[in-house]
Amino acid sequence: MTKIMNIFKNRMFQAAVGMTVGTILYCAAIVFILDLGNFYAGGLTGVSQIFETIYLKYISSANAEGVAGLKSLVISFLNLPLFIIGWKGVSKRFAILSLASVLIQVVFIALFEYIRIDLGINPVASMANNPLMLCILGGLVLGGVGTSVIDNNRLPYYNNYYYYPHSLSLYILNKLFLVISHYN
Repeated sequence: MTKIMNIFKNRMFQAAVGMTVGTILYCAAIVFILDLGNFYAGGLTGVSQIFETIYLKYISSANAEGVAGLKSLVISFLNLPLFIIGWKGVSKRFAILSLASVLIQVVFIALFEYIRIDLGINPVASMANNPLMLCILGGLVLGGVGTSVIDNNRLPYYNNYYYYPHSLSLYILNKLFLVISHYN
């Protein structure tokens, strides 16, 4: 019994469980809430959503609901350089947890998209005509996931090699999302 209790007290185990639960909630919010309301997340997930929107509007003749797995594929490619930066510049533990989080994100976004697109199941579909409620619910579920990781862990690496205010790049990226979503 004490061996089991020691596992639960292990710092890496606690971080892995918290990361896994948080990533699954994040994926559910992206697929079921933000996509339903045509909202974009911040960061690389938002970039992948914009890529999916452009692909569906201008390139593909696929279903307007989306293509299951496309967003996951784009997320995995966009996160590869960040994994390398994390490995070299932050810590091995951070890089391993980030890689695990991206892998979980890729799998669960694809799974949730399959559930939403191919099976037609969305637990919050009744709110489709209420964008304010979707916005509030998305904000409650997502609520800054990832920004503390970026600010607390990656910022020192960026400032050591590329001296510029990291908050400025996040500000510019988020304003770009607003402009693009306006024309969606």
